[in-house]
Amino acid sequence: MQRAVLFLAAVAVLVAAANAAWVETAYTATLTPDQVVPATSGAEGFGGAAVCILDRNSNPHTLDCEVQTDVDDVSTLQIHRGSRGSNGAIIYSFDTTYQQGFHVRQVVTLVDFYDYTVDQQVSDFLNGQWYLTVGSNDFSGGGIRGQIEHSDRVYSRMDVSNTIPRSSGSSATGVALATYTFFTPARTLQLDFVHNVQKPTGVEIRLGRPGEVGPLVYFFTDARSSVFHSVQYTISEEDDLLDDLQYIQILSQKNPNGEIRGQLIGIDYVPEIAFTSRLSGGQEVPSTNTNNRGCGLVAYDCLTRTLEYLVMHNVPDATGAFVHAAPENNNGAVLFALENFISPIYGSVQLTLEEELILYTQQMYFNIPSEDFNSGEIRGQITVEADWWAYLSGTNVVPPVTTEAVGCATFFLDGEQNRILNYDIHHSVATPQEVTLEIGQEGQNGDLDLVFPSIFSPIRGDSFVLDDDDLEAFVTESSYVTVLSEAYPFIGEVRGQIKRVNPCRATNDNSLTLSVSGVDEGPGFTTYEATSQFTPNGSPRSNSNNSPNSPNSPNSPNTNSATFSFTSYDTNTGGTISGTPRSGTPIRVGLTPISTQETFSRRFLPPESMFSPSNVNGASSLSAPIYFSVIFAAFLLALF
Repeated sequence: MQRAVLFLAAVAVLVAAANAAWVETAYTATLTPDQVVPATSGAEGFGGAAVCILDRNSNPHTLDCEVQTDVDDVSTLQIHRGSRGSNGAIIYSFDTTYQQGFHVRQVVTLVDFYDYTVDQQVSDFLNGQWYLTVGSNDFSGGGIRGQIEHSDRVYSRMDVSNTIPRSSGSSATGVALATYTFFTPARTLQLDFVHNVQKPTGVEIRLGRPGEVGPLVYFFTDARSSVFHSVQYTISEEDDLLDDLQYIQILSQKNPNGEIRGQLIGIDYVPEIAFTSRLSGGQEVPSTNTNNRGCGLVAYDCLTRTLEYLVMHNVPDATGAFVHAAPENNNGAVLFALENFISPIYGSVQLTLEEELILYTQQMYFNIPSEDFNSGEIRGQITVEADWWAYLSGTNVVPPVTTEAVGCATFFLDGEQNRILNYDIHHSVATPQEVTLEIGQEGQNGDLDLVFPSIFSPIRGDSFVLDDDDLEAFVTESSYVTVLSEAYPFIGEVRGQIKRVNPCRATNDNSLTLSVSGVDEGPGFTTYEATSQFTPNGSPRSNSNNSPNSPNSPNSPNTNSATFSFTSYDTNTGGTISGTPRSGTPIRVGLTPISTQETFSRRFLPPESMFSPSNVNGASSLSAPIYFSVIFAAFLLALF
């Protein structure tokens, strides 16, 4: 992925950040002899676990599979095409290594066959129509088999390189898989791990990021390979698990502090979304005559400055997908290209400090150009105006469904007492039958509440007025959207819990200073004036003295225009972070271009006086410097 203009470096892989697995396509398989058709003999008691991650953004597409079994003398490891309970043709074969406790990790490049294209292969993989087989000369009747599906919630790849201190005298490996239920049974992790550690003495689940040693969460004395364990979590432990903040390690006699270790990574789960976007032709400048639409969900990790996104759209002849920098009703330079332009688009990128400011001042937007509209057919500002969201997938269905279909939905409450539900729902279910709003907790099948007036994506409107029960369920995140289909007419093919946006608190501050080369009004002093979408509030703030931090209190939380200016600012005492524009492309601060010969620097947390909670209807005391008033208002929405 190439980065443009403002970025300091290219980031081609996902960094270790919460929710990273949301944007990767990870499927798993539990291999057992009873899945072989017809039933095998001689393989009783043997098993295996596999993680296969499809890189749908690479060209050509690749599949990174890691397989761990406790089968000795492995002769074949193959991927087949076929549904559960049926046999199919061999598609890809792996190189096998003969060793005790077989382990292989191999990246397969998908290629077209004369009767089976890569696009068909990707579709079959995503719909659970591939399976793995392991053969051995020891099994007279076959081996073990596992369907590659999207039913597990957690996986871990374990090896010696992750241990702290690094384990000695070992090359052991392991794979752990787990399902997770929010209800029935409540907050329960059902864990299965396969490994080749010699003389294991225990299994630990600990709290900690990669590279950290954290406190013990759970300990299991039975560390044998292919043993299942069930753990009931507390609410805080559940939060840590879903944020990818726990790891598993296998202890041994030789390495009592851990012989192999791996992070527990969530599959297809995003606990927090910071911003949303609704894409349309009307937001383009100038507007375009199109009925096509789009939806975007943006997660952001303030610790790593990692931005992750899902964008869905129905532009049939899209030629690209980009993120630009400019306030609404203005065009701006491209910051970076999305991973691809074919919907759904998943991706991840690391922002610079400057881009973090652009994001939090809501001056980023998605743009989808097409053959008919080269500069952009649909566009959507990345904001918190639609401050409720849902990510729809088969793994959210109870029980989980393996399907390539996904969905993206955004909502906001409007009207008197915020009872009118404004909705925008996009999905890729091929044969939808009904789209419903239901009342129930995450992981719990609930009761039908409303039926949306259309089944075809996008589903848009504001036709529902919520009663007291509806509204209470909605604002307590106890409502979800389900798309029923011909294949899944009862439980639904995709489902998504409706949640509130929750931007993290950045550690930078939010004042902006500019230094212009060639302007000298004395030692360390420069002069500049500009108009900018600097602070998202409705009251412009003017700083014409030495301090750029003299804001007025916000009085219109949903407006992000503001004016700032300053003169004779002492840059020697600003304590700012400096940078230089890149690639000869001017950057923009609001509507004012800054040439490549100028330098820029910024600090971006407003002082505590930026926010006057008494000016926001229904607000209570809150000191959150990075939550600009637009975001501030999103959490203080008056409901009754």
